Amino acid sequence: MLQPKSPVKYIVNGREYASLEEAKAALAGGSSQPPVAKEDSAGNLARINLFLNNHNMRDTLIDKLFSQYSGADRALQQHEVVGLCQCMCAQIGIDESFF
Repeated sequence: MLQPKSPVKYIVNGREYASLEEAKAALAGGSSQPPVAKEDSAGNLARINLFLNNHNMRDTLIDKLFSQYSGADRALQQHEVVGLCQCMCAQIGIDESFF
């Protein structure tokens, strides 16, 4: 993956974290599902399918993340896309390498 020119931000429930590990720790203290291990391809695929098939949850999470990351300009820069995708993976409990 091409490294973004700007630092990646990790936003969870409106709060910004400096690293993905900090964002995951914040999620672990909340109501998010525990992550599936990277080596568990079947588990990650099942979690992805569950997310895609739950239209309400999917649309709500994507809308919330897009609003938090895009800001007033309603556009995403590369570093914002990276943070959004990694936080979405953390929130649905899949390894970020699957996105």
